[in-house]
Amino acid sequence: MFKVSARLTAIINSLPKTSDKYIFQKEPLNPFGLMHFSRSFRDLRKRVALKMQNPNINWITFHTFRHWFATNEHHKTKSLLHVQERLGHKNILTTTIYTHMINFDSDAYNAATASTVEEASKLVEAGFEYVCDVEGFKLFRKPK
Repeated sequence: MFKVSARLTAIINSLPKTSDKYIFQKEPLNPFGLMHFSRSFRDLRKRVALKMQNPNINWITFHTFRHWFATNEHHKTKSLLHVQERLGHKNILTTTIYTHMINFDSDAYNAATASTVEEASKLVEAGFEYVCDVEGFKLFRKPK
């Protein structure tokens, strides 16, 4: 589960739907429906690619974010079954298509220690994750 802002929730709820289960559909609804949303995304993507002088940005799609999520989730948990459950796949082979084996050796972390519950609480609120206890201190890390 992910936290989303009230604004994003309102935007998603305002999208046209033909059922309560799905937001995005394969067939276009009308010029003011999902095709308009898709066209806006492509236009924005094109402007960003020109501004950043990086044509590779034009290759980014909504599906790219699904691959990115699956790869990062697999890197964090090392569990294909967990990723399969998060993506909602029935077949593990489908999940392996989404999880790209990337070398994350260059991962860098900020490290912090806590000796009290208050310090640990502040670190967790700042996005740090608990690693282990060493000599009475709790070690935390957060990706840079």
